[in-house]
Amino acid sequence: VPLVRSTAISAQMRMLLKDGSRINIPPGSMALIGSQDAARIKAAPVIFVGYGLTDPRTGRDDLAGMDLTGAVLLRIAGLPPEYDRTGVIAPGFAERRSLYQARGAIAEISISDAGDERFRKIQSGYRRGLVQLSGDESKLLITGQLRQEAVLPMLAGPGVPFDELRRRSIAPGFRPLATGASITADVRSRIDHFRSANVVGKLAGTGASPEAALLTAHWDGYGICAGGPFGDRICNGAIDNASGVAG
Repeated sequence: VPLVRSTAISAQMRMLLKDGSRINIPPGSMALIGSQDAARIKAAPVIFVGYGLTDPRTGRDDLAGMDLTGAVLLRIAGLPPEYDRTGVIAPGFAERRSLYQARGAIAEISISDAGDERFRKIQSGYRRGLVQLSGDESKLLITGQLRQEAVLPMLAGPGVPFDELRRRSIAPGFRPLATGASITADVRSRIDHFRSANVVGKLAGTGASPEAALLTAHWDGYGICAGGPFGDRICNGAIDNASGVAG
């Protein structure tokens, strides 16, 4: 199976706020990866897009009425509550990012509320490399996550507290908001194309039943960790199938 591994090497990001002040985002507050070995953006406007979803089934269009050309999209991580209520499957990352690119955006960053330890694990996963099916990888210059406290200065520009922006984002009638801030970034990554090995085996039964039992497994998306309970060093995770390597 043709796959792509994107591995984070280094990242620098600076915000220019609406009031003219400049803030360098500390390395411990960002987990970023580029679609190229060297992905650079300069003074790109930042647009807050709520959950960043466009879905006719739920009547949601978080991108409506906003010119996204050359913009960095800042979105809330996760899904709005209507997906839990209705059981509707939300558009996947590949579909969403394809739409962002088609609308002219150059980067997409989610706002993470993860604690210190959890965010360090996210950063570690980026440094080990994210694996996707070839063709499903993002064409946006930069994607990733910033910790909530790092983005609050950007969101202060419109004069609406973040808790209020989060509340407004839940409603399907939400509309995107220009923050008045811009971002300059230099993100270095390693992009490797390779083919996976797959194994198929068959164990014949002893009876005449027409039924079969099918057992499947998948390549783990994050590889080897520093260690775990009972000596297990595999980075098991619930999102591994969504990494595009299910078998």
